[in-house]
Amino acid sequence: MWSFKGVLKQLTSYRLGYTPTHPYPWKWATPAILVVFLLISVFLGLVNIPLSAYDIVQESTYRPNDTLRPLLLSNMLPGILRTSAPTFAPHILTVGEPLVVNNSVFNYTIAGAFDGNSSPVSSFSYSNNPFSEGCDISAMTINLEFVNLTGSTDINFEWSVDVACRIPLLFQLSSTTSRFLVGNLPREVLNGLVIDLREVFTFWPPQVRPFSQLSVSTVPCCDCGDGPSGSPTSLQPTELPCSAQPSRLNVTDVSVNGESVAWVPVPLTSMFGSIANGIVSQFFTGISPSGFNEIFQNIFQAIYHLARLELGIITENQIFNSPTMFNDTISDLYFPLPGLPPDLIPVANDLRISTSNETLMAQWAEVVHFFNTTDRVPVVEYLRSIPRLKPLGSAVTAVFTSTFAMVSVLWTVFSIIAGAIAARSVQTDINDRHSVETSHSEMELALRRIQIALKKRGLLEDDELEPVFPSTATSTAAELVTSYGGGASETFKVEYEELSFELPRRPKLLPCRNPAKSRHGIGAASAVGTRR
Repeated sequence: MWSFKGVLKQLTSYRLGYTPTHPYPWKWATPAILVVFLLISVFLGLVNIPLSAYDIVQESTYRPNDTLRPLLLSNMLPGILRTSAPTFAPHILTVGEPLVVNNSVFNYTIAGAFDGNSSPVSSFSYSNNPFSEGCDISAMTINLEFVNLTGSTDINFEWSVDVACRIPLLFQLSSTTSRFLVGNLPREVLNGLVIDLREVFTFWPPQVRPFSQLSVSTVPCCDCGDGPSGSPTSLQPTELPCSAQPSRLNVTDVSVNGESVAWVPVPLTSMFGSIANGIVSQFFTGISPSGFNEIFQNIFQAIYHLARLELGIITENQIFNSPTMFNDTISDLYFPLPGLPPDLIPVANDLRISTSNETLMAQWAEVVHFFNTTDRVPVVEYLRSIPRLKPLGSAVTAVFTSTFAMVSVLWTVFSIIAGAIAARSVQTDINDRHSVETSHSEMELALRRIQIALKKRGLLEDDELEPVFPSTATSTAAELVTSYGGGASETFKVEYEELSFELPRRPKLLPCRNPAKSRHGIGAASAVGTRR
């Protein structure tokens, strides 16, 4: 039963103890192990500087894909512990939100977004995916508005580009521009082709009917839906063979003063559909329909390739990357119109000639290289995780704690493994020593019990109880009994506890100091034997 005195006694009698240890059997084990663990401690301390001396904080950035500056001693870390790509939270884009692609003249607006089931959504997450990996031009439109001024006619020129993206889900972008573009040579090419259109319409002969607005819409296509029987209908402009051939644009709508007019789809041998027949016959006189088509073909092709270039979509048929492809795509213009100077050369013709200028082509190539090597992404804000150095005291404490924990684990593992190896190497010696010690202990106990048994039989006095050890570890109990005298012919039983021996009834030599106490009646004179 529990008692306070018992508990108090246990507390006061408690003594610290320790497990007996044995040195390792190798001579240089201790210094070698100490040196190795010293080097390991230094190495782990250096490794823990980039692992423990920094905090991870959130930072606002417009360039989440930029590579982070390497941490101090981070090159010592194994590859599995190093993060190669920065981590950041996705940005939520909303339908109707404007998007500005870095270093691009096109300002887009999110026109729509759809989930995996093609259902409209109002917003979606965007993780800085480059537009060059999943976007392309889906449609283009040119709007011309003729403004009658006093004694002259001015033209307001506006063009729009629609982009379809699938990164990661489908969304659509739209951009509308009504100004001249500046910044690089490909943009100047489009400006020059617009000048051609303005000049031609400014000096056009008088219209048969009032003419105030013209709108033309096109879509890029590969087979354009009019290929021969059996031709693929799902090829995209970025796929071969389309990406290696001059781009084809199919007219989808033509309207004058808000009314649709007749137009002809792009034929197999052409890059642009015919839009002039319905317009020229109703509104103009003495004008060649072919020249009318070539004006719009050149402008649409320039818009298409410039928009793709600034999205980072560089294919073999990119006109700003190949002089040959430029001349195959952009057509010469010739307008024998009244009022135009006879020596006036359209800008399109000058551009075709300039493609033989190596210096100019090298400048074009630099622009293409820039858009091909920079990430074509919108400029939006992200939250990025970056490491920041802790205060000195906290950094030192964190590094020390981490290093100590690692060294402790390594020391524990080493102790278990080394202890098992050392125990195995000395197992045989330990077993032999234990066997000998056990045999001696058991023999000594047996001898002591024999002496006590002899005393009870009156064959041995109290002062004769001395430790007696066998001559060898393999001596038997019978030899020990015989050592007290007598043969084994006449014996009697002596039993003491669990020990049982047959002792001689008449010992050969029995030491006895007091003959009167002898049970056999042997006199003092006869007690001349000595104990062996």
